[in-house]
Order: sequence, then C-alpha cells, then structure tokens
Amino acid sequence: MSVWKDKRTGKYRVKFMWQGKFQEKKGIKTREKAIRWEVQRRNELENPPPIKPASSVSIDSLIIKYLENCQPRMQANTVRSKSLYYAAFLGALPAYDMPVDQITRLQVTEYIRKVQDGSVRIEEVATKRRRDYRKTANRHLRDLKALFNWAVANDLLRTSPARGIQPFPEDPYIKYVPPAEDIDKVLLVANRQEMDLLLVLYHAAARIGEIRRLTWEDVNFEKKWVRLWTRKRKGGQLEPDLLPMTDILVDVLSRRWKTRVKTSPYVFVNPNTGKPYTKDTHALRYLMARLCRRAEVKQFTFHAIRHHVASIINDSGKATLTQIQKYLRHRRPTTTENYLHEVGRSLREVADILGSKKVTTPPSQNRSGQGETRD
Repeated sequence: MSVWKDKRTGKYRVKFMWQGKFQEKKGIKTREKAIRWEVQRRNELENPPPIKPASSVSIDSLIIKYLENCQPRMQANTVRSKSLYYAAFLGALPAYDMPVDQITRLQVTEYIRKVQDGSVRIEEVATKRRRDYRKTANRHLRDLKALFNWAVANDLLRTSPARGIQPFPEDPYIKYVPPAEDIDKVLLVANRQEMDLLLVLYHAAARIGEIRRLTWEDVNFEKKWVRLWTRKRKGGQLEPDLLPMTDILVDVLSRRWKTRVKTSPYVFVNPNTGKPYTKDTHALRYLMARLCRRAEVKQFTFHAIRHHVASIINDSGKATLTQIQKYLRHRRPTTTENYLHEVGRSLREVADILGSKKVTTPPSQNRSGQGETRD
C-alpha cells in the first residue's frame, strides 16, 4: 500500500518504488492530498522536462556577440582590453570555431596559469609598464568569467567553465601621490590654459574625463555649483553630480567665460583645433609627463591630483568619511578609503593616547633577579 496513516503522528505518508528508488513524502494532512501528491509525482517521473540542448555556438562567435553587446555600454579602451584578452585565449584553444560548451574548466585553468607564468604573450600596455603577470592573469580570468556568465544568462551555455576558478594573490599596488610642493612646481611651469585645467581638476577633485566633458551649461555662477558627468557607474551610462565651487574655482571659470571660444559649448577646447579634447588628444595625453619633466619632479598623473586632494581633506580632520565620499562622488565608502593613503585619523587618535602615557622604566635587575635599590 503506497498511502497510509502514520499512527504516531496522525498524518498520512506516501511511499512507492520507481525504477529501483523509493519516492516518499511524510506529514500530509489528508488522504486525498496524499493520493494527489502520488499522482503528481508519478506524472513528473514519467514525463520529465526535456533536457536543454547543448549550445552549438562557437567560441569565436560568442566573443563577437559579447563584444557587440559591450560596445554601447562600456568605454572604448575597456572593449579593446577585452578584445586583446579574448584574442589571446582563442590562440590557446585547439580551434577558433570550437563549440563553447566543449571548453572545460581545466582548459581555462591551464590558460590562466600560463598567463600567470608569462608563457602567453599579450599585446597590452599595462604589462609593459609593470611585469606583474599575476595581475594580468587575474584580469584575463575576470573577463573570461564575464564572457561565460553572459553566455549563461543568454541561454547560450549551461554552465560557465570558469566558475569556481580562484584568482591569484596580488601584491598591493601603492599609487604615487605627489606632495603639495611638486604640484606647485608643475603649476609654475604650465601656461595659462594648462594651469586653468590643473586648477579646475584640483578644486573640483575631478577626473580628467569629467573636465573634458565640462560645458558652460554645467556651470552655475549664481548658485556656485558645477555639474560633473561621469561614467564610473555600473552599466557605463553618464550620470551627473552637482558639486559646490570653491572661490578659486569660481575665479578660474569666470575668467575663462570671458575669454571663451563662443562657437564651442565646452569649457576647455584644444587651441590647435578649436574642438573639445578627446582621450587620445596627444597634447593632453602627455601633458603631465611633459610638465613634470620641465618642473624636475617625479612624474604623476591627472588622477594623482584627485588622490592628493582627498588626502588633504582627510588630514584636515574637518570632514567625515561620508562627506569625503560625497565630494569625490563615490558610490561605495570602500572606494573612498582606497584614496586615503595616509594613516587615518582614528589610528592617529589611538597613537596619541599611547604616546600620552608616561612609561616607567623598570629598575635594573641584579644577578639574583632582585631589583637594585639606590640612595
């Protein structure tokens, strides 16, 4: 009998054999519900859902589809990096048109290991600057996971062959932040256009891309705010942030307004072309290297100025982490903490407590272990 009442609990149980295995359910309140469960369970066993067919898409086709999806959502240099990583991965496979569902976790693991030990040659600027192959391998792993996860989400693959593969441990990279005197030296050797650019970067704690996109519609002199547009968000869309202007920022932008290029809506335009700067504009791309060399200081970047400003605000002791986070326009406080390179104020307070205590020097010990007494 497959359905019966359990005398101990007073509820019904169902138990029957199906292809050598018992199917069982306990604690059913009525006999009718128990019978209904058995009928439903037998029907599920006799008519299982169809197995999802294996993907027939090739790895090279998948990469093309994924990159096409990325192009309108990500920056051009991000898509370019992904393309380089995937081209190197394709070169390590038996065939470019290999079905993606035939790629194994072992193949991905072995490929990442070869990148880590330098066996795979990558046409990448970052590896020329710092030969940290573990970091390069982790970047490859991250983008391969993104590729396969996208395929799973779009029903092109059942499971990701990169799932569960752990990244390599990386040595922390401490970003160089210039001291105030080096920034002053750079400003002294800059021309008016360059100085204005650096001052706006400094007093808005801005990213260079935000300043390239800055238009006069984004500047409100009456209410003293500036609107900065950034893509540093998930999805890659531009989003605005309003920021109060310092007096120096007002003065710089007011002077530029009076001498602006009236045919352009942008605050900063290339004097050679009359058009806004782009990321690949040669004069802008190598500006900091040229100015640092002329000022005879250690080279730093536009973004290092932003880190410098964050450290100044933090060291002043007048702003909380939340306020600094809002001023830098970070979504997460952990990102702001990465900008604060110096010892935090809370740790300084602990050190001050310890330093305020006078330590009594213990008396010298004689050979018998007794403290010596002196008159």
